[in-house]
Amino acid sequence: MFLWAAHDARDAVGAVGRVPFVTHAMIQHVADSYQRRGFVALLLGPFSGTPYKIYAVEAPLFQGLTGFLLATIPARGERFLLVLLASAALGALLRRIGRPEARIAIWHAAIWIVFYSLYWGRIAAK
Repeated sequence: MFLWAAHDARDAVGAVGRVPFVTHAMIQHVADSYQRRGFVALLLGPFSGTPYKIYAVEAPLFQGLTGFLLATIPARGERFLLVLLASAALGALLRRIGRPEARIAIWHAAIWIVFYSLYWGRIAAK
């Protein structure tokens, strides 16, 4: 998305604007956040419930590819790490009480489904 926007920002932003639940207000919020906070906007973005793809298409106006890629690791990792730790903790508990691996896999999937349902529900409510 970053490279597409660096080459043709108008089309890349337009395509992201057509993604379900992504609004023009979200795109403007990200642009404003980059203008006010610079690089830090990228790190705070995942906590706002704003899809990361918007940050990716707005980034070329405010930073280079290397900075974007380096910021992407912690920015995206925070959310994934949180869900991973919750899943791992539940899996360890279920193994300790003797649940079969198939049941643990179902619980693992359920955690991801619930998390992303809440995440996209938050986005849809914006």
